[in-house]
Amino acid sequence: MWAILWLDELIEDIPQLPSEERPRRHWSQRSQATETIAITEFQTVLRRVRALVSDFEREHWFAQILGFDCVDNHGESSRTLEDVLDAAVGKGYLTKTRDPWTEDDLYDFIEVMHDLAARPTSGCFHNYAGCGFHPRAYDRQSGQRLYRWRMNQVLVNSGLGVQMASDGEDIGRIIRATPVGVEVLAGEVLAATPAEDVDEVHHAIATFRGRASTKVEKRAAIVTLAGVLESRRDLIKVELLRKDEGALFQIANEFNLRHRNQRQRDQYDEPFLDWCFYWYLGTINLTN
Repeated sequence: MWAILWLDELIEDIPQLPSEERPRRHWSQRSQATETIAITEFQTVLRRVRALVSDFEREHWFAQILGFDCVDNHGESSRTLEDVLDAAVGKGYLTKTRDPWTEDDLYDFIEVMHDLAARPTSGCFHNYAGCGFHPRAYDRQSGQRLYRWRMNQVLVNSGLGVQMASDGEDIGRIIRATPVGVEVLAGEVLAATPAEDVDEVHHAIATFRGRASTKVEKRAAIVTLAGVLESRRDLIKVELLRKDEGALFQIANEFNLRHRNQRQRDQYDEPFLDWCFYWYLGTINLTN
């Protein structure tokens, strides 16, 4: 029992655990063609993802749905991984194909396995023929949380620019990597935002950080956050300097975000939208 309690406490402390630092490239590695580096990096990530999923499989992390091997067939399941992949993303062939995987294949696989993950919490040891541990009960929430944390150790330290969402309506889905310094901001905002605003904030975060989000979708997400801040304008006027409050809404009103007319300033690059989004999200966090 104490071991289970210790593991639960460890899982709660996952955000504070140290992460592996990505080693710096040397000259010959930095000077390769970009396309070559990308292909090599992808194959490395693919191998690491498959190895990690195999580790989880050996620990029966997917046994709640897929069952487990047993000499007496105690762990049989009516569903196979091929069945699950086919039903979820139409890619049951990934379990058999020898063709190279695409990035889309990899991300589909990661997300499907996340949805299957459940940590075994109790079981028994089957002695016959050295069969091994057989799980009986599972915890899906802690299992998926640990799955996301370990998978992000692979993804965040790669050059693919993606990670798994750890909170929000897109939890467990592949998103664009969060900029350094604001990794915990979305989680803090979602945890503290009042009920009347939380759906809008949830949707804005999921829209903005989607892996395939366009400039139009990013702009829409910023407009949603601006609307939340507008409802708190009286508070902002009291607590911030007048010029700060004015600048906050000047950006939304004059930079081709909320209004679309010939007076709008629209000659800016996409990183401007990233800055604006996290500025507004940080301000919502402050007003929370």
